Amino acid sequence: MKKLSAILNSVTQRTGIEVTAFSDNMKYVITGSNTPPVMPNRTDFSQIYASQKQNKTFFRFRYSGVNFIGSIDGAGKTTENYAYLITSIIENFKDETNGLNPSEVLKRILLDEISSEGIQAFLKENGIIDGLCFCLAISSDKRMCEAVKNYLSTKQQNKNLVTVIDDTTLAYIQMVEPEAEKPSVKDFAQSLHTEILRATGAKVVIGCGTYKESVNKVFLSYKEGLAAMKMNGFLCNNSFVRTFTDFLMIRLIEDVPKYKLKELTSNLLTEEAKALFDDPEMSKTAEVFFENNLNLSEASRELYTHRNTLSYRLDKIKRVANLDIRRFSDALTFRLLSVIKKISD
Repeated sequence: MKKLSAILNSVTQRTGIEVTAFSDNMKYVITGSNTPPVMPNRTDFSQIYASQKQNKTFFRFRYSGVNFIGSIDGAGKTTENYAYLITSIIENFKDETNGLNPSEVLKRILLDEISSEGIQAFLKENGIIDGLCFCLAISSDKRMCEAVKNYLSTKQQNKNLVTVIDDTTLAYIQMVEPEAEKPSVKDFAQSLHTEILRATGAKVVIGCGTYKESVNKVFLSYKEGLAAMKMNGFLCNNSFVRTFTDFLMIRLIEDVPKYKLKELTSNLLTEEAKALFDDPEMSKTAEVFFENNLNLSEASRELYTHRNTLSYRLDKIKRVANLDIRRFSDALTFRLLSVIKKISD
């Protein structure tokens, strides 16, 4: 947070007002003052809170994707106006993009380091119409990252909506034209995965964010995609596309105490059934069957196995786990139990 500290020092130089900033969880403090920082006696305020008792005015702002609470001396109306002014100054600092190429600006947008006004200026400058969009977080081998970026750049017809976040992570924003049909994010990502593999040979993992109404909110879609991508290890690694729905399901299960999860699996699964869930071949079979929308022919083709072999495996799951995953409800139960067992083991 050295840059934020420099910004706050600049604010002090420009206004003569000393500013202290607390992270939203109060784990660290940035201050240019020599006096000990005064923590707010409440944090349940939306924007501005003037504490008469502490003689401090606290205000919320956001920088580099992190929520902060700022603090200045005084608790009157004038001090509140200063708090709004300081927030505005910090926001303006976020729009310093001179000398940055479009890809670098896009990266800052996805990291929530540019204000709404700065985003709109970027879109106008690049001839991009704001509107419905979603973001895909894409993980690639370090050696292939640049090749994947170059391929994705050609898909945007010179509208640079792809950027490298770090050595192994890219972000791809898909804009939806006004009045155009709204595509399925997962179907789009699966098609893109196939195209990338065919064009570059790279086996990427894609995390799908949800639709947002404006590029101003696309950083949220990127965070969703990143979360979905990182949760891939909880499910069978045969699938290279994950959605935010997958992530939510796992997070909900993680919030349940482990002893409760173990109790659930003990009640629902026999020892033979538990062994089936631990069998990599059977887990992969079920996952591929799910990813192909319970289509026997498509799943057997992807598994490079005969339909009869796949049918035999599905029958074994039905016999051992008492779940016929040809049926949607049993397929959902099987997936939930798979995740529960991984988390509780």
